[in-house]
Amino acid sequence: ELALATAVYIRLCSGNEWKTFLVMAKAKVSPNKNAMTLPRKELCAALMAARTAVYVAKHFNISTDNVFGHTDSMTTLQWLQKSPETWKVFVRNRTRDILALLPAIQWFHVSGKDNPADMPSRGVTSNQLRCPETLQVWFQGPAVMSKPDWPGKVTGTFETLSANCAAAVEAKRVTVLHTTCLLYTS
Repeated sequence: ELALATAVYIRLCSGNEWKTFLVMAKAKVSPNKNAMTLPRKELCAALMAARTAVYVAKHFNISTDNVFGHTDSMTTLQWLQKSPETWKVFVRNRTRDILALLPAIQWFHVSGKDNPADMPSRGVTSNQLRCPETLQVWFQGPAVMSKPDWPGKVTGTFETLSANCAAAVEAKRVTVLHTTCLLYTS
């Protein structure tokens, strides 16, 4: 329960090969563990993820139709599947804000082990970050994101992005992975 975190990746297709790159990550210290339940913290992380993804999409002139959120919280996904008016005030306000940015159909489940945004929420040490596998997962996302049909069929292809991500992009897609405050301590 150390932090709320989000990681935004962009998927690029060159020929038949898909690659993913970290575009932006964001984390903040988790609220006091007694002040908020874990499912509510996960919902707050989903809101942070949706806001961050829309910011990135706007910067790259990407339609939000090509932005997908992924969470390892089944509770968050269930909250997003129903009308916000179904829930009490805290959940209602956040689900309303999330769904205004990304509709429920654009949210998917990802296992915790495939979620690179788990790293900041667990408090990754500098020694752990030196591990090549950890670096690869953080900067390129989980291997599953390189599959052509992940999370669904994609229309269009990507042009190569320059090192500063300023090159023109014809068809675009941003993928968001997020998690929050798992019960890990350092």
